[in-house]
Amino acid sequence: MSVKAVGYYSREVYMVGKSKEEVLRKLQSEYPSFGSSNIYPEALWLEEEEECD
Repeated sequence: MSVKAVGYYSREVYMVGKSKEEVLRKLQSEYPSFGSSNIYPEALWLEEEEECD
């Protein structure tokens, strides 16, 4: 299974990982929060994809 963080409006893929936790850790290191309410460039959602054998 792979997980992607995708932009709500642009559909741009911001981060890809093997699990939700991995994607969130990568996002946190790429876009660190400094007390701002706008942490990411746009609203994001996580999409899960099953890998086909």
